Amino acid sequence: MSDTRPDIVLLISHDTGRRLGCYGRGVATPNLDAVAAQGLRFDRAFTTAPQCSPSRAGLITGMVPHRTGMLGLAHLGFDLDPSLATLPALLAGAGYRTVLCGTEHEGSRRAPDHHGYQEVMGPAGGDAGEVAETVLTALPRLGAGEPFYLCAGFFQTHRPFPEPAAGEEVEVPPYLPDRPGVRHDLAGFQASLRELDSAVGAIAAAVAALPRARDTLLIYTTDHGIAFPGAKGTLHDPGLEIALIARWPARLTAGGSTDALVSNVDLLPTLCELAGADAPAGIDGRSLVPVLEGGASVREEIFAEVTWHDAYQPVRGIRTEGMAYIRHLRPGPTTYLPIDIHESPAGQEVRETFYQPRSGPEELYDLAQDPLQERNLIGDEAYRERHRTLARRLEEWRLATRDPMLEGDVQGREAPGWAEERRAGRIPSVWDPA
Repeated sequence: MSDTRPDIVLLISHDTGRRLGCYGRGVATPNLDAVAAQGLRFDRAFTTAPQCSPSRAGLITGMVPHRTGMLGLAHLGFDLDPSLATLPALLAGAGYRTVLCGTEHEGSRRAPDHHGYQEVMGPAGGDAGEVAETVLTALPRLGAGEPFYLCAGFFQTHRPFPEPAAGEEVEVPPYLPDRPGVRHDLAGFQASLRELDSAVGAIAAAVAALPRARDTLLIYTTDHGIAFPGAKGTLHDPGLEIALIARWPARLTAGGSTDALVSNVDLLPTLCELAGADAPAGIDGRSLVPVLEGGASVREEIFAEVTWHDAYQPVRGIRTEGMAYIRHLRPGPTTYLPIDIHESPAGQEVRETFYQPRSGPEELYDLAQDPLQERNLIGDEAYRERHRTLARRLEEWRLATRDPMLEGDVQGREAPGWAEERRAGRIPSVWDPA
């Protein structure tokens, strides 16, 4: 009897957010747009962490980052708890061939079977064009046998960006000032995005040519928002928003979209259910199979966090369909900029504004009235009960998930670049990440 479970191809990029044409963001991504037009686009998908390693750890474990051990970046000393079941390991246990092509950032890549991958293929750096070539080499072999799960990890659209073409047209996001440094950076981002889009197009076409193309689930997603001020590293929507697109000709109607509230930890239980694998008990993710079948959202809220990134700016948050509540666990500036953004042309344009003293540890926003999250409603009498409810719900979640920040500071190390910025006096007194 033939195996009717889907083959699964998961494509994941760095730092792309929802800045795609199919999300109306004023950029040209014809190949990604075509995949969306052939399948289902998730319009309210968010990550558990606006940073690479913790977000990706959440995806492959179905758990929020502070439950996985990944409280910061892999290259700065954090690693995934080896006792945890991972998505590739669970699928391998269900009879899938599991393959990684390109980059991963969930932890140290110590062995070919790390995180449950039975086969690891280069390039480790994740250049989009080279990753696509590797995938195109692997697919014919994989598509002819047992069901398979292939994850392709791209470096794009992480900084540094390619040098943009002269005269590149850009659309500045509404949360950023329209200044030369911002425009230059956005043009470079778009050059990187074109590389990503081309690679996705090549892989999508190869998947469509497989013998089991109708029974192959192709998913594209990213880890968090774009690497620009006010996005990556923050718990505001531009930092947490992720693209999520699924194409599955046998099961999904072309051209669909859903506004179901989704967390990236939901991917593990979803893929496990589709593959006939048992998801671990007690995880944070919820299967999206009801959403794939046309149903409503399977959750009413998402939780998100940062502990360490390249500096120590711990924060926790909850987002519902209509409200966002954020609690900072350490003093700092109004907006944290990771070191690569701090040093960028865009970052240099906004430091004076973003490095002002924070008015207090809490933020509260009415997303219907204030989608850009510009008016902090803490202290507004009309929102007192909603403030209390969300603050209580966040603390209940932290207790239930044993947030280590409840016991005190988490030790880590900052990126080396901050030491030079401190020596040069480019970090205002309002924020010293040491």
